[in-house]
Amino acid sequence: MRILAKHPIKRLIALIVAMLLCCGGLFPALAALPEAAQGLDRYEIDIVMDAARAVLACTQRVRYTNRSQDTLNNLYFHAYPNAFKREYTSPAADPELSAYPRGFDPGEIAFSGVWVEGEAVAFALQGIDEAVLRVPVGLLAPGQEVALEFAYTLRVPLAHYRFGRSEGDVWNLGNAFPIAAMYEYGEWRLDPYVSIGDPFYSACADYRVTVDLPRGFEVAASGAPREREEAGGRTRWAFEIAGAREFALCFGKGFRVESAVADGVLVQAYATSGGRARRALQYAQSALRTYAELFGPYPHPSFSVAEAALGGLGNMEYPGLAMIDLVQLERSGALEFEMAHVVAHQWWYAQVGSDQVRSPWLDEALAEYSALLYYERAHGQEAFDRLYEQRVESAMRITLPSDRTIGAEIGRFASRWEYKMVVYQRGAGMLHGLRLALGEEVFLRALRAYLEAHRFGIATRPDLVRAFNEAGGSNWQGYFDDYLDGAF
Repeated sequence: MRILAKHPIKRLIALIVAMLLCCGGLFPALAALPEAAQGLDRYEIDIVMDAARAVLACTQRVRYTNRSQDTLNNLYFHAYPNAFKREYTSPAADPELSAYPRGFDPGEIAFSGVWVEGEAVAFALQGIDEAVLRVPVGLLAPGQEVALEFAYTLRVPLAHYRFGRSEGDVWNLGNAFPIAAMYEYGEWRLDPYVSIGDPFYSACADYRVTVDLPRGFEVAASGAPREREEAGGRTRWAFEIAGAREFALCFGKGFRVESAVADGVLVQAYATSGGRARRALQYAQSALRTYAELFGPYPHPSFSVAEAALGGLGNMEYPGLAMIDLVQLERSGALEFEMAHVVAHQWWYAQVGSDQVRSPWLDEALAEYSALLYYERAHGQEAFDRLYEQRVESAMRITLPSDRTIGAEIGRFASRWEYKMVVYQRGAGMLHGLRLALGEEVFLRALRAYLEAHRFGIATRPDLVRAFNEAGGSNWQGYFDDYLDGAF
């Protein structure tokens, strides 16, 4: 491992942390992931920036196992960046957003080759946005593994979005790399990239990613930093993460980096000012520590927060990484709460996965209420009550069409405002009612059991209901049905 630096003291600390990380002495959680996180599919992605063309050249290798009971002729991968090729398909072109600072700018993923077990195959792009990649694999029997390789370039649009770059040479690579679609009940889930919510549904996998950029960039990533090399005017990073639903990156010039080790986790904050980086680091550490006490340990050796221009999208969570609009949130005074929400997704989404297209409440309502629990512990009961009134009680008093229920699919909602008010805020109200009825101890016992039963897997509505039934010793099915399916 080689780590060179312009700031010797900071890089010395980083070197010590990385060495301990690789030895497993500082971060035992990496070697202690549960059985559900063992034997997963593997992704290896190598990324090189072509500064002259402002594109990223990528090579990706995937080891995919057919975990279904069916023999598969084709595999399907989401190629989400192609949704950005045309304005009429781009989720960033939503009029509720201000994502394109200079007008529409296209982004895309352009494949130059696909190989299966080393043999080139005739792949195809499907859908109105060409955001689904079909790869023929012959006959892939249940339990059989196959090796695939993709070569492609990413054109990242000038857009303030989870997939986009800003005028200040900051790049957000969220949902940027081909990822296997879910196969369930005999069908492939090829849900389109819509503008409301987080229309992503994926299984956990292990990732190894390298990034080669011109010197001057700093990189925040899902995954623990394993290596940093500088040579020939360029810098190369290597990252790894086990049991992750996605791998995302933020990199840019002008980032200030603040780091700390908290409870065995390397926490790093990247921002365009040192003050914002320090505040982001403080709040991220506090939220991680609170949730570890409430629900169970954070499972990965590192967690990063990166300042991102998101054009009104809201903050975005990925395993081990959060993109957050630090500038806007500091101006509004909402930084601490929004940080608590996005960090809560490391438990409800990153660890306990769910269908974010058809059941978005399963992660969003839990993350919202977790943030309220954090705020109560950080600032007391009166602060909790004020915030609950502002965010939840007010949402309960607004009348909406009867199909806009907490348990609705994302396609039911007409606007981001509507979606957030119902799924996040009313969903938090549903959970608060359970906490009041069951008591704090039983409520938290149910969530801990739900986490333990479904870590690194996929949970469903019946799974959460079952956790509360078993913890409370009574049947809460009717309560959930009334809230999730009933109109207010």
